[in-house]
Amino acid sequence: MTLGAMVRAVVELLVAGEYDVLERLTGRSRLSADDLRRRVGGYGRTLVRPPDHAYEHLEATDVERASPPRVFVDFDLFTAEEGRSDLTLSLLVIQGEPEWSVVINDLRVQ
Repeated sequence: MTLGAMVRAVVELLVAGEYDVLERLTGRSRLSADDLRRRVGGYGRTLVRPPDHAYEHLEATDVERASPPRVFVDFDLFTAEEGRSDLTLSLLVIQGEPEWSVVINDLRVQ
């Protein structure tokens, strides 16, 4: 799996409103399914799937000397009303072998 594919999988679940699935997949996350539901609902706009090009140049920061390797990713979400929005999903992606894992650190307005 690639970093872009991992981010895409999380974003697509978020857009689909699959908060309980996200909570199970990202068990060590700082946000519960209810937290995600409240933050998306409180934002007041309709999340939509980002265009494919949004995954091509991810803002990723390596965590130094981490084993297994891990990166922080901030990803701007898209809405039907705004296109690229100021709602940002912050992730920690852990590049394990053979499985990658992801932690949702935050969902916030920039």
